[in-house]
Amino acid sequence: MQRCTLEIHRACFDSFVEGFKKGARAAEKEINKKFKSEQI
Repeated sequence: MQRCTLEIHRACFDSFVEGFKKGARAAEKEINKKFKSEQI
């Protein structure tokens, strides 16, 4: 495993967190869609 500087690590971590938030939001929307369509 390569050692990376704190700055690079922080940038990688920030982009990872952003990607995770977007993915979580998208998953939440999908779950809500399914939940609403099942209630009808």
